[in-house]
Amino acid sequence: MLERVKCRMLPDVKFKSEFVAFMYLFASFQGALVFSSLFINLFLLNGSDMSRICIYNGTIWAVQPFAYFLCGYLSKKTNMPSQIRVSLISISLVYLSLILLREKASDYAFLLGVFTGISYGFYYLPHSYLMNELNDRTTVDAGLNSISLIGSVEGILIPLISGAIVTAMPGISGYLTVFGFSFILMLTAFVLSFRLPKNKHQSSYQILPALHQYVHEKSWRIMLIVDFLRAFREGGLAFIISILMFVCVPNELFVSMNSTICSIATIFAIFVALKRLNAQNRLNYYFYCSFAVFLASCILFFHQGFVVLFLFSLVNAVCGNITANTSTAMEFDVLNQWYLIGEYRSETFALREVVVCYSRVVMMILLFLIEQQGLKSVFVIALYIAGICLVQFFLTFLLKLLQKEMDIE
Repeated sequence: MLERVKCRMLPDVKFKSEFVAFMYLFASFQGALVFSSLFINLFLLNGSDMSRICIYNGTIWAVQPFAYFLCGYLSKKTNMPSQIRVSLISISLVYLSLILLREKASDYAFLLGVFTGISYGFYYLPHSYLMNELNDRTTVDAGLNSISLIGSVEGILIPLISGAIVTAMPGISGYLTVFGFSFILMLTAFVLSFRLPKNKHQSSYQILPALHQYVHEKSWRIMLIVDFLRAFREGGLAFIISILMFVCVPNELFVSMNSTICSIATIFAIFVALKRLNAQNRLNYYFYCSFAVFLASCILFFHQGFVVLFLFSLVNAVCGNITANTSTAMEFDVLNQWYLIGEYRSETFALREVVVCYSRVVMMILLFLIEQQGLKSVFVIALYIAGICLVQFFLTFLLKLLQKEMDIE
């Protein structure tokens, strides 16, 4: 019987001790990404234009599916913590490359994207796997929101610190210092990875049984469509708001302060979700939050100044976090109804993440075409963002259909 640890914020929730160790590692990994992700894009922008940023991010999402399949295969030969360590080594090489290449880094946007994509694939597949395996129906909502809370807490102070460093130091010295801090945090995560459970698999790696479920089970097909459309937001809005804000006010500290304020607001929303969100009211939260984001995006048709972009990013951060967690929790419920999920969990999540990645690539290609064709008018950018938010809103009806299918099964 696995030991469970009581959550102080939620006295009725007891997490497995292995999940607590998993959250420590996530805190270190996420902290490194928060330190550097925004500034990698700005660093590449300073050396070139938005097309290099599109190449970098598009390559990340194009490479990730191959990394997922390879990670899933190797996880059956070894274990999930080993795959996480591959991820940490790969992303550490990216930070070292940025430090060494300096101003020439934008010339290697493709290669940087390849290594980052490998890192993300080898981290987020074990992340999804362990999130599912180390939680059950009674703790999955609290677990997802606890992970979000960690990210939001880090998002309060770290962007301010990194923004202050970049602004205070001359030239690119601040960027290089931030990448150095991220490198140190990744080394910390590497050490923490040895505390994760070594759930070694003896079965062979077989995609077909999981693929059969996605093809022949209606609830799984709906879930896959939801994943594909939900990833529009993750790919389409990954960095564009921060870039637009930086164009309006070319000051890294101001952009970082936006991230901090959004994180503070998100924490309050997460506390509400931790106390009130459950399997019975998930859809209501999804509906209201997705509708709020769509309404906020409509303001961009009239003005795209710094204040308006800030207000949209605030609403998007708060509501987007809740919608992502609610839909993910429903999908975990669907997956766990399959009696063979324990044997084919790696393959199932690999296929799911492939769909998510290529959805993001589609949105990145669209943004790249907008950049290349010179269609960067206020109306086109607003239409691009509002269209993404409208898709998220209509996912409510697909999720309702998914809920009905789950009840039938």
